[in-house]
Amino acid sequence: MAAPVQCSTDFVKYTYCEICRLNHNKRVNHEYSKHHKMMVNKILERFLEKVKDAMADVDKPRVEGAHWVENLVFWCYFCEREVERHLKLPEETVINAGLIKHFIEVEHRKKMNTFWWQHHLPKEQMPKYTILDEDFAKYGS
Repeated sequence: MAAPVQCSTDFVKYTYCEICRLNHNKRVNHEYSKHHKMMVNKILERFLEKVKDAMADVDKPRVEGAHWVENLVFWCYFCEREVERHLKLPEETVINAGLIKHFIEVEHRKKMNTFWWQHHLPKEQMPKYTILDEDFAKYGS
């Protein structure tokens, strides 16, 4: 007669990685994996493009007609939510004004710091992904 098979009630707890879009049981080690680092770098590249677009509009704001529509929202990886890209007024649309406004929000900066900390990114790189208050002051004038 065969011995009874014991089933283990222990199970491995999985964690979901928003960046890689997968469940893993590697805990902190996942953030050091080659795949995760590659995904974070892709996100940062895309985000840097948005920052550069916004900075160009800080220096020289663009205004289009009220019915102008292009890329209405963008996904902020740091805040993990969609944000209006442009500011639509009754008679005109200010290009990238929503993007710029979002980048200078305190909440966005807090979430950005958290993202940097969670993904073990070098703090020296952070300034190139932000819009400074001095730059925004030029935009408002």
